Amino acid sequence: MLTLDQQSTEQYCREMRHRRYKKEGACIRFLRLHNFAHYIFLILLKGQRKIKKQKLIVLNDERKRTKAPLIICPNHIGGADIEMTFEAIKTPCWLALGDPRELYKHIDGMMLQINGVIPFDTCYKKDRVIARARMEALLQKMVTC
Repeated sequence: MLTLDQQSTEQYCREMRHRRYKKEGACIRFLRLHNFAHYIFLILLKGQRKIKKQKLIVLNDERKRTKAPLIICPNHIGGADIEMTFEAIKTPCWLALGDPRELYKHIDGMMLQINGVIPFDTCYKKDRVIARARMEALLQKMVTC
């Protein structure tokens, strides 16, 4: 992948998602590892925010404490919104990323893979179908944990 240009990398990663889905289905693996990694990343994100002198203000959090999985749908508006959202949510969470091309070959992409991400390209129907199946599998797995 390191020798491929951006467009070839996108195609390669999309094909790998399709192959993995054909071979393994929509299964979500290493959920406990992802949950553990999330807490480590929270510490790193808070440190990064302090270094950058950014503020995070949560105006209202009316979530009821429950073990049931939640779906939180924030909008994507700029620079550090994903990091701030993770920090505001606090509990382990996964990101459904509809435009993953910026994350290939970057440390951000590797960190999201460890934390938990369901990447898909919104322009490809098969990719959207696979992402939906993986999201449903993730919710089912979280219910049984």
